[in-house]
Amino acid sequence: GLIAGAGTIEAIIQSMEMHLGVAAVQQYGSWVLGQLAKGSQSIQLRIATRDGVEVLVAAMTAHAQDSPEVQFYAMWALLQLAESNHENQALMAGASVAGPVVHAMKTFPEWGGIQSRGAKLLAILVIDSSSAQQVQAAGGVDAVLVAMHQREREAEVQAAGCEMLASQGGAEEQFERHIVRQGGAGFVAAALRAHPTNPEVQHAGLKAMTCLVATEEGVETLLRMVPNIIAAMEGSVQHGGVQKYGAVVLGQLAQGSRRAQMEIAESGGLKVLVTALMECGESEGVAQVSAPHTPYQSPFSGGLLKCAVRRLSREPCALIRCERHVPSSSVSAVCPPPPV
Repeated sequence: GLIAGAGTIEAIIQSMEMHLGVAAVQQYGSWVLGQLAKGSQSIQLRIATRDGVEVLVAAMTAHAQDSPEVQFYAMWALLQLAESNHENQALMAGASVAGPVVHAMKTFPEWGGIQSRGAKLLAILVIDSSSAQQVQAAGGVDAVLVAMHQREREAEVQAAGCEMLASQGGAEEQFERHIVRQGGAGFVAAALRAHPTNPEVQHAGLKAMTCLVATEEGVETLLRMVPNIIAAMEGSVQHGGVQKYGAVVLGQLAQGSRRAQMEIAESGGLKVLVTALMECGESEGVAQVSAPHTPYQSPFSGGLLKCAVRRLSREPCALIRCERHVPSSSVSAVCPPPPV
């Protein structure tokens, strides 16, 4: 593997700065920086603090029209720098990364790697409130939705796109509403349908759905997706993330809506929720996910799944219609009635 010896990083960055107009230098320089940064937080920070982020952004800007290869490798290197590194993620917020990333996605729609890496980078950027504004201003949501529409069969693009929508929607309510107005719920639903056996897509898609219930339009779309949500949970029983976010969505939909309660019950919702508790339980953290700042947490239960079970079983008609799916004794076992 590559070794980041004394002066190596500085020499690479200096070469890229001196030969900014040479696409090959930028492409291979980006690749080497990404390789050095891969899996090493100390090297990631060294590169970033020596203007590595700025150099990569400059490479993308200088070759915004003529080299998809530079865009691809520079974005890949930026992802390596940001991986699990909150300090570098904060640095990227001040480096105006969003604009070049969105421009690359729009300019080279035929490059699936640019679309997936762009969506992943935007998902990281929107975690920071100032970067989220930059992403919104640059048209990041629209670029991701276009990529998801054009590359529906590519699981990596769909998973990255859903993850970005989840991060953007969770940042501020205005972004959530914009995503819904642009048809984001429908694109997420299409991703779930197109990749029913891919746990990464199912996980990211369900996570995105939890952020898309702020408007009536979003709720209506998700109600039509109840069978797909349940199918996702049935298909990834051991995946804690799929179970958690599936339970969140079902619980959100069921809250205060008899129509939603009946739809979920008719589709076998109680069965998948009880199965999730039995299969994942405490080991995956599913039953004990605490969310005191959200409306999903029940004062009588330890987690989201139990709350969703309770919310459904509170409706007598829904419970009766579910008897063919799961015995009422199983519901009582995982979700005993609250104390009087």
